[in-house]
Amino acid sequence: MSPAGRGYTYQKAQPGSDENYHIYAAGLNGITGAYGFGLQDRNGATLINFNRVDQPNAYLEVGIDTEGQSAVLPSPTQDAGVTIKVSDFVPKQLTPVEINSQYGLNNFTTHTSICSFNATITPQGSYGTFMIDTNAIPTGPVNGLTFMKFYSNGSSAKYKTYASGGPQYSDGVWWITDLAGNHKTLTDQLTKGEHYYIHFVIKDNGEYDEDSTLGNITDPVALGSSSSGGTGCTVNPGTTLSYELTIFLIMTLALLCMRKFYFRRE
Repeated sequence: MSPAGRGYTYQKAQPGSDENYHIYAAGLNGITGAYGFGLQDRNGATLINFNRVDQPNAYLEVGIDTEGQSAVLPSPTQDAGVTIKVSDFVPKQLTPVEINSQYGLNNFTTHTSICSFNATITPQGSYGTFMIDTNAIPTGPVNGLTFMKFYSNGSSAKYKTYASGGPQYSDGVWWITDLAGNHKTLTDQLTKGEHYYIHFVIKDNGEYDEDSTLGNITDPVALGSSSSGGTGCTVNPGTTLSYELTIFLIMTLALLCMRKFYFRRE
């Protein structure tokens, strides 16, 4: 018979050891005996009624408390036949100044943690879909946001395509859903304080995978937005450097020509 079955629960399990008394478990005494204490397992009614007969489509989702930081999870929507497993992740918070210093990305503010994670994927070489959670997205439209990859060599890259019509399993695609799984389009308004999932697709050994071993994926990512202001010049992460540099050179050449013409007239 288990200790709970013999009545050795709560303070009776450790008589005279008040420092080891499980206050939370004792608070549940008389209400439930389910998982209330390490020595007690299903000694009474549960706090939650979870009946798969009456609710055949119900499921129990267990999350990890990351103390307000984002967690990386496999997305519930995957390409056909693909299975992924996240083995570990490390969320960290960086200020815009720190992001600029480490990755050369100016005026970028994150709305999730910067999550470095490792995962396995089968079949090898497939497209895996992951997601991170946040409730810190500022109020505004989806098209004001950018999803970024941060490489270990100090560079960064924008996830290039937003799947506005639903899941799309291609490298570098991302999209946002609410907790109920409702897909958000680029023009949909998000509300700060509401919880959202950012889903993103990585091809095993593709552009956004830093682990060269087939079947393994490593990818530090974060959702954020760019803002103008500050000193110096800022390159928009949504455009290429060559385009902006070309515009700058054309404007400079035009000013030089105008200046030369002016002095000739003088």
